[in-house]
Amino acid sequence: MTAETWENLRSRRTEADEINVGKTERLVSGLAAAAVALVGLRRRRLRPLLFPLAASLMTRAVTGRSSLNQALGRNTARRRRTSPVASVPAVKASSD
Repeated sequence: MTAETWENLRSRRTEADEINVGKTERLVSGLAAAAVALVGLRRRRLRPLLFPLAASLMTRAVTGRSSLNQALGRNTARRRRTSPVASVPAVKASSD
């Protein structure tokens, strides 16, 4: 068997699989998920709204993936802090 035969068995990595949420943002999402879940436990009428929101935030915190970030072309997991939609490139100011 050749290497090409085994290549077909590997899962294809897509941009959607990439982690696009930074560490700080993941920590804040996890804490927010816990807070929203606690409020949902206390407020019975709001549970149908708050539990899915808490689950979504917790999923974001655990996996490091955000469909909203992906839709916006945003990746806070990278060190580069420039926007892919910026119309003017960032330029360092020269010291004269």
